Amino acid sequence: MPKRLPTRERLHQIHRWACDTWDTPARLRVEKRLPKEYKGCLGCVEFPDEFPKGLPPLIRVLKTNRSQSAETYLHEFAHIVDCYRNGFAEGRKHEGHDAAFRNVAHEVLVRFVYEGGEAESLDF
Repeated sequence: MPKRLPTRERLHQIHRWACDTWDTPARLRVEKRLPKEYKGCLGCVEFPDEFPKGLPPLIRVLKTNRSQSAETYLHEFAHIVDCYRNGFAEGRKHEGHDAAFRNVAHEVLVRFVYEGGEAESLDF
């Protein structure tokens, strides 16, 4: 059995799997503390001004316990997939948590949890 990776390394492994699975570029930063503007959040996505051109979006995840950090990462990654598919707009309802996002979030979580994504990600 392979050695259990620390939370930070495991999240980067899941990140590489997700980017490969959805062919979606993104950057990941696992942090002990998020910036003040994200106080109370477990994670966030920062999109560059020139999105979808330029640097890929940055996912920032608060380092908590392993399962919560992974779930937060998948939620934030779903925001990026949603924006590539459905477009980015500051004015989307519920801070981007609309029906289109919920469909993408469901797809990402189901693929990881129920369709073998967790095991596949161990190879990344």
